[in-house]
Amino acid sequence: MDSRTDFRNFIGELKRKYQENQVPEDGKPATVASVPITLEELRISHFPERYKDASFDGYLFYGTDAQKAAQRRLVECLRRGFPVVMYGNNGTGKTHLAYASMRNQILQGKEAVYASLTDIIDEIKQGFGNNVPTARIVDKYIGYDYMVIDEMDKAYGTPTEFLNIFKIVNGRYMAKLPTVLISNASKEDVMEIVGKSSFERIGEDGIAVHMDWPSFRIRSVAREAGKEDR
Repeated sequence: MDSRTDFRNFIGELKRKYQENQVPEDGKPATVASVPITLEELRISHFPERYKDASFDGYLFYGTDAQKAAQRRLVECLRRGFPVVMYGNNGTGKTHLAYASMRNQILQGKEAVYASLTDIIDEIKQGFGNNVPTARIVDKYIGYDYMVIDEMDKAYGTPTEFLNIFKIVNGRYMAKLPTVLISNASKEDVMEIVGKSSFERIGEDGIAVHMDWPSFRIRSVAREAGKEDR
């Protein structure tokens, strides 16, 4: 469900309320029942359907004792709004935790934004044709209270995009605004994209976590398959 669907549902609800409050015979104006919604609820409504209910309480700690300790430390850093780099295996809960952290920030009145690396790169490219200065787009991403950049390993590989991503990450660091970077690749690959100094600065204020535990998705499928075999 996207934002357009949410808007259509909202308008449909207004129409239903109006139809239930038709103008009476005395000719007095009908009253339309209000449909209260907070700014926080509106922002969370834009989450992808899969992650609308993402929360820290919904994250299951698993793996070895050392891995579970790393997971608890990661969740605590995200809960406190620290900068974080999550990299490593697929299916380990990176995106779930990212949206859980965004929900947490939104409920504190902050503007939290999620974008993939290619989303940002493509927006800058489109800006060339629409006469939108790159600096304006970069400044927009620097200005958000809380920023998640996913799929850091999906860069196209041009020097210009690396420079612009560095400007965003470094600008947010200088403004003391938390950034969460997510990648399924290695630590070295993330460093190559954002720059070693930017990577180390995030670790300085927050934490960089190698999510080396097994995929929860594969683990869940295997568990369900085991139940069927019994």
